[in-house]
Amino acid sequence: MSHELRTPLNSILGFSELLLLGVSGELDELVQNDVQLIHNSGQHLLVIINDVLDISKIEAGMIELVQQPLDVHQIVHDVQAATKFTHEGQITIMARYSDEDPDMVHFSVVDTGIGIPHDKQQEIFEQFHQADMSNMRQYGGVGLGLTICQQLIQIHGGTIGV
Repeated sequence: MSHELRTPLNSILGFSELLLLGVSGELDELVQNDVQLIHNSGQHLLVIINDVLDISKIEAGMIELVQQPLDVHQIVHDVQAATKFTHEGQITIMARYSDEDPDMVHFSVVDTGIGIPHDKQQEIFEQFHQADMSNMRQYGGVGLGLTICQQLIQIHGGTIGV
């Protein structure tokens, strides 16, 4: 199924990229903006497709864990959820070895963003759910990111919470 979804989308992304690079000639501003919108929408759709395929693999027990050294810089770079919802204020990222298991690392991300009501905090880990459904339209996404994070962390023997 992965191939059937990704191949046509990769063609759209590839050809739109070629058009943006001017391979077929220079585009006027209106057409360039339209092609850029097509390309950006295709990239967003690819992220959604990858998330849906990832959650399907996890639920089917077909995810393969790869043991590799931890790149803390990459993890910090990947922490986008906090930055997406924090227009002002600050984001603090902390990492420390677990007191209980020295092979485990405890990461904390604290932000001064829009916050999540206490009664909604467990719901954010449910598939296709966000604490405030209007955020889907405003910030993009379909509500799979935290579900995937939670399940991958649990497979590794860890926990995630709010």
